Amino acid sequence: MPLFDKDGHKVHYIHVPRTGGRYVSKLFEYNKFNTRHSTLNVNDNFDGILCIHFYYPLYKMFEDYDERVEFCIIRNPFDKFISSITHMSNYFSRDYNFIIKNQEIFDNFIMNEICQGSRHNSWFLEQHKFVSEKTKVWKYEDGFGKKFVKWIDKNFSIKLDIPNRVSYDQNLWSSYNENVSTKKYKFNNMFLARKRVKNFYKKDYEIFKYWY
Repeated sequence: MPLFDKDGHKVHYIHVPRTGGRYVSKLFEYNKFNTRHSTLNVNDNFDGILCIHFYYPLYKMFEDYDERVEFCIIRNPFDKFISSITHMSNYFSRDYNFIIKNQEIFDNFIMNEICQGSRHNSWFLEQHKFVSEKTKVWKYEDGFGKKFVKWIDKNFSIKLDIPNRVSYDQNLWSSYNENVSTKKYKFNNMFLARKRVKNFYKKDYEIFKYWY
């Protein structure tokens, strides 16, 4: 999880995967904040889990934790799930329709990703497991424009300028294979896929008040 420092301001940004985190890190860098643990460097890890995607309570081990304020961005669980599956499908050239055949198959697939396949990057971990009692929460759907920087200022007394353009590689896998597609994944039955996601991530829907 990225750490931002500037002029006495110390901020933990709890980077929930697939929620615009690389943009947020670049936004703070644009505003001259020093950043740490903001890359996907495989050597920057603890027990095989990338520091950039630490969840609670792993990130409490970071230096100056008690002195820092913290925030995270959460996203509609279904949209976040589709974003993850899209990247996996495009990179591995796999069809994932089989996972929505029934709830047990779906749950087993997600648990396998949480415990093994995607354990290193926490892509499928429930979002509420990233949040501590002091975490300020922003919703991805509310955007990253003027409303977002006003929220940052209100909660942390940090003023951020919004650049005309933030440059970063939106295709996570391009450094490995420049021919990887960015086509959004669609299940044959999107209604059923949404049902499976809502059942597994029920607590995220309830805590963060997503209804669709």
